Amino acid sequence: MPLRGLLYTEIAKLINVDYFVHGTDWKKGPQSKARKKLIQTMKEINGEVIEVKYTKNISSTIIKNKIKY
Repeated sequence: MPLRGLLYTEIAKLINVDYFVHGTDWKKGPQSKARKKLIQTMKEINGEVIEVKYTKNISSTIIKNKIKY
């Protein structure tokens, strides 16, 4: 489910997710507060945040645009 904005916690609670996967790029910057909040929420709902290594110079937007038909 693509998110519009930093609604991670709200979505996790709404659909009661077991896992939430995100790149490590959110450890710093504007997403860091949302990350901390989500990690706490996931503990409360017995879920887990999985952080995959961020790949520099890779744009998911560009990839999505290339695969659209």
